[in-house]
Amino acid sequence: MELHLAQALQARQPQIRRRWETLLRDEPVRSALADPGILARLFDTTLGELFGVLRATPERPRGNSDAYSRVRAGCGCGRNPLVAYFLTGEQALLETLEAVEEAEPRPPATAAAELHFVMRQIARREVDAFCSLCQYGEHGGGAWNIPRTARWRGHPQAPREPAMAMAIHA
Repeated sequence: MELHLAQALQARQPQIRRRWETLLRDEPVRSALADPGILARLFDTTLGELFGVLRATPERPRGNSDAYSRVRAGCGCGRNPLVAYFLTGEQALLETLEAVEEAEPRPPATAAAELHFVMRQIARREVDAFCSLCQYGEHGGGAWNIPRTARWRGHPQAPREPAMAMAIHA
């Protein structure tokens, strides 16, 4: 994506956040973690990463447009709140990009494809990470895939405590 387009999008970050939150509030809430008020706290982090990647690399390979079907398919239980989070975020970004491109004399045709590609890379990573902890899905991970009797710390099959949990307890 051309630098001036990435900068124009970043300058409209408050507009993107408002639209994203509106779209997210229209989605059904399937769990406490899918609450739009909670997910809205992630907007700045996600947008910061997205704009950082867009500014850092002016040209990138084109992504596959069916990446979200694979992201959705990766969530076996359908409870992952990040699927709706990223779908609505991408929609808000594309609507804003459309407004930015209208002001361009010759808008580049690749800007939307690049925005899709970067957002879907972030989405796939985050959705897969969340799904790996799920107790409902086919590939649920963490403590849920081991026998119930092995969940106590001293058991040889007990999972090691993740670094994030160790940092919280410290």
